[in-house]
Amino acid sequence: MAGCNAEIVDAGVKKKRRRSHASELCSRKYPHGYPQLPQDEAEFAPSSPLPKLDSFAFTLTRYIPTPTEERPEHPEIEQEDRGGFEGSATKKPPKFPSECDEPRGGKLSDVHESLVPSLKPRNAIVFCGEDAVPDFGEIIPGACDALVEIALKLVAELDGLSFKAPVSCVYNPLVYAQDLHLQYIRKHGGRRVETLLVGMNPGPFGMAQTGVPFGDSKFVRTFHGLSGEVNHPKVVHPKRPVLGLDCTRSEVSGQRLWGWAQDRFGSATAFFKRFWVYNYCPLVFMEASGKNRTPDKLNPAERAKIELACNEALIKTISILRPAFVVGVGKYAAVKIQDCNIAGVKVGDIMHPSPANPQANKDWGKKVEEQLLKLGLELGK
Repeated sequence: MAGCNAEIVDAGVKKKRRRSHASELCSRKYPHGYPQLPQDEAEFAPSSPLPKLDSFAFTLTRYIPTPTEERPEHPEIEQEDRGGFEGSATKKPPKFPSECDEPRGGKLSDVHESLVPSLKPRNAIVFCGEDAVPDFGEIIPGACDALVEIALKLVAELDGLSFKAPVSCVYNPLVYAQDLHLQYIRKHGGRRVETLLVGMNPGPFGMAQTGVPFGDSKFVRTFHGLSGEVNHPKVVHPKRPVLGLDCTRSEVSGQRLWGWAQDRFGSATAFFKRFWVYNYCPLVFMEASGKNRTPDKLNPAERAKIELACNEALIKTISILRPAFVVGVGKYAAVKIQDCNIAGVKVGDIMHPSPANPQANKDWGKKVEEQLLKLGLELGK
């Protein structure tokens, strides 16, 4: 022990000698030792211990170790989570990574390096090991707000895009039907789901009217239990008026999907404990005749701009909801999911419920359950 103490003292003396040229002169003048340190430098004396971690009051943020790194065991940092620090201290701590530092993949700080993991970006939803991931069906704190933020950011990124003929009119229900869309998120969303169902884009009599994916107006009112006013797009196609929940035309795809959910699970609450339904692209494209034009038929350059923003939004949605399965409703959505190259989830597709698909016009729900079972998703009896 004496040897160890001597090494610490020697290290401290060397550190003081490096402070200034005056320290060198001082050591020559006092060959038998330094005079008493000034009061304001007393805390740097070699015999002073490093400040203890529990002397600081921090707000903790979640942290994931790198795959090769074991999470340190320190009971004094168990107030919320084991993790990096993002708050200010009541007493100035040793140098920690700043909030502006790039994340260093679990690299520890130079001071107290066995105690202090590096920071993760602020507002990122990151879990500390698999034991901290909520079970399927459980609420993820902050997830609803994050889903809302994703939707609003996607609105901003798609705003101002222009499209050439044959597209003559574009609707974005995340703008004019935003109230109902946010109701949908806040009432049914925010849970860790087993399966994320991803549709292509809004149908003219579904989400284009109500702001809810596959949102047939009847099912939005009854199955979802939502109500509210819907505004009008800036430019309204004369053959495609927006009537909101007063729309009398049926969205067949929505009737099939939500009808199956109601028959299979009994209630929206039971369904949304296992599933979340999301549209990859929120835009509705119409030709001069009023005919619906799907994203896969857009000009390649125009489609690329849309897909760049939509891929980012989908990746963020998956990172928040942490599903085991991400399933495209139709081939286009499945391809876009694969383009995102998400690790740790099983990707597949189910038959689109559109009446334009002849195979979907009989026993769609039964066929979809068979497809989900082949993917490994068991719905139970």
